[in-house]
Amino acid sequence: MEILYGKSADKGHVMATATKLSDGSGLLSLHPERLRRAAQRANLDEETFEDDSHVVLVSRKYPEALLKETIPGLVVVGLALAEPHDCEAVSKIPIVGGLGEEILHSVNEDDLLIVDSSGGKVIVDPDAVTIAAYQEDAHSKRQVDIGTYESAALTTDDGRLISLSARVNNYLDIYMALESGVDGLFVTTGNELLPSGPKGASVDDQVKALADLSSTIGRVPLFLQIPLEQIAFAALAQAACKCSLHVVIDQVEIVDNLITQLKFVQAGLSANNIKHGPVQFDALLSTSETGGIMIGSLTGFSGVVVSDDLISGTTENLVMIGAMAQHANKPVVLSLPKDHWHAPLEQALMLGFTGFVAYPDTLAEVKQAIRVS
Repeated sequence: MEILYGKSADKGHVMATATKLSDGSGLLSLHPERLRRAAQRANLDEETFEDDSHVVLVSRKYPEALLKETIPGLVVVGLALAEPHDCEAVSKIPIVGGLGEEILHSVNEDDLLIVDSSGGKVIVDPDAVTIAAYQEDAHSKRQVDIGTYESAALTTDDGRLISLSARVNNYLDIYMALESGVDGLFVTTGNELLPSGPKGASVDDQVKALADLSSTIGRVPLFLQIPLEQIAFAALAQAACKCSLHVVIDQVEIVDNLITQLKFVQAGLSANNIKHGPVQFDALLSTSETGGIMIGSLTGFSGVVVSDDLISGTTENLVMIGAMAQHANKPVVLSLPKDHWHAPLEQALMLGFTGFVAYPDTLAEVKQAIRVS
């Protein structure tokens, strides 16, 4: 999943597959395969092809001439534009402009897009949790079958949506996790994925390793739960333009300093025309001394990760964590132990937790346990 921000007018949101408008030959044209399918559907009743024909048009500029005409077998329900445009004046459908060249490079034909003109953003290839959140809106007309996407998002018997991530240490773990379907990948200390050694690794080596990792996992969110001294901010920032990148830290008091350092590094990358993206920080709770972590200290964090040692402890720990995260409005991911995970999972589900991370070889069993909970 990738989120791109631009400028828009508040015209709600729409979810549909993408079709790209090409101007490479000097003439505006749609993808040949899209035109072929549209032509096949043109003679069918509208009810037959309504969902499949609804598209978000991705274009460099506002395609005024094209939109003035009716395209048989095709209905444009949203616009995602690289260049800025007066979104308020020109369109009655959701439109976000000023997304930059990234929208042209990030989107492929038939990718699922959410054009959120209320939030001024376009979500490329949303994960199952995001799809479900947007479909909860009564005004969302198009429902997407979450089961058609390679995601671990599961629904319990009482209708709650649960996300499941995997803890990975090597590429075999990653392949197992991706085949099973996951909503995130957690890389921890002692992994075989990132370069390390007594003298550390160069920034270039780290950039290459993270680039290889990003190309393998696609848009699955990546969580790095490793000591910060083992990775350069420049490498993190460059990797973040290719995947949703989270850094998990247990020193919550230093997050403001980390954000300041990261902004300085990103400014240097921008000055040298090096692409980079946003890095998010998640707070790691690893001891039972959660009472010392005040709600205000979670400012600057995108979420909370709870260690397996902590959730294997007393019920009071989970109750306290849940209350703290709820008041701070932060999502929580609970790390399940490799063995004896059944009781902690059952307890956490009873308390209302909806995010978990498990070992690759336990994913199938954990999924089954969630489905029947």
